[in-house]
Amino acid sequence: MPEILPTIFSNYVELHTAQLGVLLGLFVGLLYRDRPILAYALLFLGVLSAFGNASHIGFMRYSDVATEIEAKPWYFLSALYASTVTNLLLVKYGQPLWRRLPNLPRAQSDEVVRTDDGS
Repeated sequence: MPEILPTIFSNYVELHTAQLGVLLGLFVGLLYRDRPILAYALLFLGVLSAFGNASHIGFMRYSDVATEIEAKPWYFLSALYASTVTNLLLVKYGQPLWRRLPNLPRAQSDEVVRTDDGS
């Protein structure tokens, strides 16, 4: 099986940018349960920071890392949208889907003991 990650991401910065997008999407999904307005505000700020100067925070002054993040924001945004949509769907439809899963037969503890005793 060919390795997928090297074909999608050509360097570490692109991979790290996608990881940051997934992390922000997870935070949006967690906030959406209790405070949906705050979750939408966080999502808006994440999208705004992908195109603005917020990506320069935490990097050295003349490094090329922040420039690369701003040059290719689609890694961050695609990971952010995919994880946000997945989380919002799980919040809405997760429990009904979990209930529809078939119950797997589980061995009761007393059945295991009887089988081990040879009776």
